[in-house]
Parts: sequence; structure tokens; C-alpha cells
Amino acid sequence: MKINGQSHYLLATDGSGYFRSEKLVCDCCMIEEHFDENNKMTLKFGHNILAGSIVHPDLKQVIPMCLNPL
Repeated sequence: MKINGQSHYLLATDGSGYFRSEKLVCDCCMIEEHFDENNKMTLKFGHNILAGSIVHPDLKQVIPMCLNPL
């Protein structure tokens, strides 16, 4: 893709959660605090990931890049 006569790549990114549990936990888990209407706190453990792909506005093909755990 050219902008002002220079070649550039367009990187589209998206973050997603791919594991959640209230009981299973590991050393790499993110911890989320959730409060219900009675102000009772529950903990949820999980993993998130950031994915990126090189895209072009005129093409259907994408080039996926490495996944990055958050």
C-alpha cells in the first residue's frame, strides 16, 4: 500500500480471551475481580491473546502474524 509515494504495511490487530475459569488457575493466568449486585466479589482466572494480520483494503487475502499472549 502506498501513502505519499512510500510503501507501507497495514497491520490489523484484535485481542481475545481464550480461557476463563473460576476454579482452574496457573502461574500465567490473569485475575479478574467481578462484583454482583450484592457487592459479593468472585475471582475469574484466564488467558488473553493479541493477534495481528497484515491486510490490504483491496485484497481478500491476509497474512497472519504470530500470536502474543497478554
